[in-house]
Amino acid sequence: MFNFPDLPAIGDVYAPSGGPVWQWDGDSWLSMIAMPEPPAPEEIIALQFGVGYSSGIFYDGAYTLLNSIETQLIIADKLYFTPFRVRDKQYFNKIGFNVSLPSTATNARIGIYDIITETSLQYPGKLIYDAGLIDVTSSGIKEAEIFDPMTGHGAELVPGEYWLAILVDGECTIYGNVSPQGMTKFGSTLGPGMPIDVLFSQEYVFGALPQQAGLLSREGGVFPNMSLRMEA
Repeated sequence: MFNFPDLPAIGDVYAPSGGPVWQWDGDSWLSMIAMPEPPAPEEIIALQFGVGYSSGIFYDGAYTLLNSIETQLIIADKLYFTPFRVRDKQYFNKIGFNVSLPSTATNARIGIYDIITETSLQYPGKLIYDAGLIDVTSSGIKEAEIFDPMTGHGAELVPGEYWLAILVDGECTIYGNVSPQGMTKFGSTLGPGMPIDVLFSQEYVFGALPQQAGLLSREGGVFPNMSLRMEA
């Protein structure tokens, strides 16, 4: 119990050693401990589900690291998949990646797949968007437009898990756990059941992406770090 002074004047401050500061308001001593304002509803949502998207910014799938530079060799006639989580319903109008070493590859095809769930694990499923051919004869950032003429927008993705896919016609080394395009990590925890400890691929002759992901194989390596840009 603090020994408050007798007959204080309004506004007098009492600051006992080892205790909080008090101020007399004419009727009682009020604690002057600064209480933080409660977060706004949108701030609570952000804390629970990660930061929101901003227009014109590339986002990775939150499954890759930003502070280490690793590369992954992509070989011809093999379709590779990278998991991507979407938190909010958004339009995305670009898909991209960063070539470390082009080697013998001349073209790549990249696209977006939805998921299928088997025994609580999630795998690539149906093709949502094929971004077409993209030149990979040089190193650096490669991007492809995503446009749906029916809507006049990019690909509309609702919250959930997706897979970004890449297929090349030769050998090509691209960055794995790195943020090459100034991408913003989307503040996400790992998705339930997402098998993030392995690299998934399937045998597939170079050409238009398959409408349905096929028989997958697991192999060592890092996820090819692909990203989506929110439509401005």
